[in-house]
Amino acid sequence: MRTALSLAVLTLAAVTWAQDPQPPKDRRRSVPAQAEASLADLVRDIVTAGPGETVAEGETARDLDLRPGALARYLSSPAAQAEDGRSRRALVFMEPVGRGGKPLALVLFARKDDAKGKAVERLWLKLDLDGRLLKVRRVAGPADKKAKPAFPDPKSKQSLELRQRELDFWLKGVGHRRK
Repeated sequence: MRTALSLAVLTLAAVTWAQDPQPPKDRRRSVPAQAEASLADLVRDIVTAGPGETVAEGETARDLDLRPGALARYLSSPAAQAEDGRSRRALVFMEPVGRGGKPLALVLFARKDDAKGKAVERLWLKLDLDGRLLKVRRVAGPADKKAKPAFPDPKSKQSLELRQRELDFWLKGVGHRRK
């Protein structure tokens, strides 16, 4: 009787293993985790598939140490797609075409509007291609000449938290509205 029971257990284990050849302890690793993009993936996607192009200009370009007229490819996300109601752009600024058109910097932009559609906060984060925060430019208040930009220290806790919030949005999908 013991032999028959042991044989039945071994047969059942063999059939189960044939259907799912991974041992039970490895099964957890085989379940694909939610895919997270890397910063390099984001830059590549923007450069190759970004639907828009823009140029650096004016005060913002100067404040972020971008060459005036520098070309950027970008992806955008409207406010309706974000839980926090911010519209966003991820921009990759490129070398001039004559130098190979390689990516130079990533700028993450977030804009919060009031109920009337007027900007109440605008945030620019300039990162190198390794993700290091280089510059922060923040403007609070209406988009007019009276609203002066602030330049928080890129190494401050608040700046690093803003950087992480924006990277999580673009790389992990944190803060996207579910359909």
